[in-house]
Amino acid sequence: GLHGWFNPKRTLCWQDVEQNPDMTIEKLFDKGVTLQQMRSIQPDIYHWINAKGASFEHVPMLTDFPLHPIRHLRGDLSTLAEMRYRPRVLLALDLGFEKLQELHQIAPCPPHPQTNRPDKPSAGLMARGCAARGLGGGVLGARV
Repeated sequence: GLHGWFNPKRTLCWQDVEQNPDMTIEKLFDKGVTLQQMRSIQPDIYHWINAKGASFEHVPMLTDFPLHPIRHLRGDLSTLAEMRYRPRVLLALDLGFEKLQELHQIAPCPPHPQTNRPDKPSAGLMARGCAARGLGGGVLGARV
């Protein structure tokens, strides 16, 4: 069972999770608690952050909750680069190039010299940003 020693319980509520320091997010998953069950136990992600330490490391396993690295954890582009989230995680959280621009994490690309329209890079160019055209920048200012 998940909890209860002499008096095992067949149900799990937020109070049980919150009061038991051994009930970490990882242990809940290991014991077979699904993301949907976690959300029904406590739908407010901020409670999971404050009481159970949901963090940047948990983002990939909590994308459907969702745990958003910028909105909920106040991360930035450097955090995303440091955590090296897979593209499927970034796309699940709607963190493509345009969304990062919208969230002010990437400066807008200057207009293309021939069309005078801003470039709209594909998702594959997200990590390279404006650097793909030799304009510098890119992730953390690195040239690609």
